[in-house]
Amino acid sequence: MQSDFDRLQLSQMKSLIGLLQKRQVGISKFVSDQWSLVEMLQEIDTHWKVDYFSLVNEIEDLYAAAVDQGKKEMDQKDIQTIDKVLEKMLILIESQ
Repeated sequence: MQSDFDRLQLSQMKSLIGLLQKRQVGISKFVSDQWSLVEMLQEIDTHWKVDYFSLVNEIEDLYAAAVDQGKKEMDQKDIQTIDKVLEKMLILIESQ
């Protein structure tokens, strides 16, 4: 059973995913906020956190590659990949 605090953190993580899906938050802020929220979880299994961090890292890596290439916007392939990763993140959150 998870604490009220962890439920709140998971809810905020889910809300942040929704904002990125709607393109209402930048990727850099999304990644930073996700890291912070996961770090604050108190009663969630470490393996779950590692799985979640790996998904956050996928998004961060795509963003970093785009920045390194001088892109001002993500290309459609990257956006589709990010959307798939976001869906996986939601599934992980729902598993809690």
